[in-house]
Amino acid sequence: MNSRKLNINQIIFLRNIVSFLCASLIIIFSVCGVCYGLLEKPNEITPERGVFIFHLFTVNSNLLSFVASIFVVSFTIQGLIKKKYEIPDWAFQVLYCATICVFLTFTFAMALIFPRNGLSAIIGMNMFFHLICPILCIILFYFVSSSKIISLLNSILAMIPFMLYGIIYTIMVLILGEENGGWRDIYQLFRYVPWYVTLVIMVPTVFGISSLFKFTHNKVVYHRNAAIQSYIITEYGRLDKEELLQSVYNMGSNLIKGLSSKTIVVPLNYLNLIYQNNKSVSFNELIDSFTKGYLDSLKELYYNLEKNNNRVRNVKEIEAE
Repeated sequence: MNSRKLNINQIIFLRNIVSFLCASLIIIFSVCGVCYGLLEKPNEITPERGVFIFHLFTVNSNLLSFVASIFVVSFTIQGLIKKKYEIPDWAFQVLYCATICVFLTFTFAMALIFPRNGLSAIIGMNMFFHLICPILCIILFYFVSSSKIISLLNSILAMIPFMLYGIIYTIMVLILGEENGGWRDIYQLFRYVPWYVTLVIMVPTVFGISSLFKFTHNKVVYHRNAAIQSYIITEYGRLDKEELLQSVYNMGSNLIKGLSSKTIVVPLNYLNLIYQNNKSVSFNELIDSFTKGYLDSLKELYYNLEKNNNRVRNVKEIEAE
């Protein structure tokens, strides 16, 4: 039983470490990319350098992934401290938005820019924003600790950053115009076809990308939940009342090991799954047993700390004499 439980905990822990590393690298490489773009000299293919890099969807989409990664890093650190591995739904929604945008950037760069312009699509600033950060963001999207099931509304809301950029781009290119202080048609969206044709093509494309990530993420979540359900049935489903309470007591006792938090984090979802698969005890009894295990272990920890402190004080007093 313990080896199986250890493996489950290791998988959860390692997934959070991967999330932390990916998010941290995105933050570092995003800063590198922006600095590179600000300092890089303009060229004929991409004259948007210096402060003009912020005209680019590529840069703005990666900055969104930068913001999402800051949230992931902060909540992952908090989770590793409290052993509560779950980021809030709103933070995951930001990551979802960012993933769609950088995937669009990555696909556009690899399918259109790279065949046409060669290595310029993946060197300099573009190395970070066309290649490295988008790949890291996609990995992060699937490894981050979120059990949220993405709905159709979430998929539509995830398109908002793209739609906002599209509105700004249309205003700056079509309405204001480059000659009046606006932007050039960076992506050649209005050069060959009317604006409404571009709209008809791009909006369904982005919605398709959003739906693709919705479908695959939900599949991953269902698979994880099924694995947890199977684990709970195997580990707790056949225990009698005394054995079950002892196992939950041990769960609370083990939580204090390596925990650097003054807050008791009771895994209610986990305990509820145990209760649904073994009703030999009440749900309140499970919570009481878990909390008792946690508090008893906490008392033992502080007792040992006080014992060690007294020993150190005695040694110092003897040395002083």
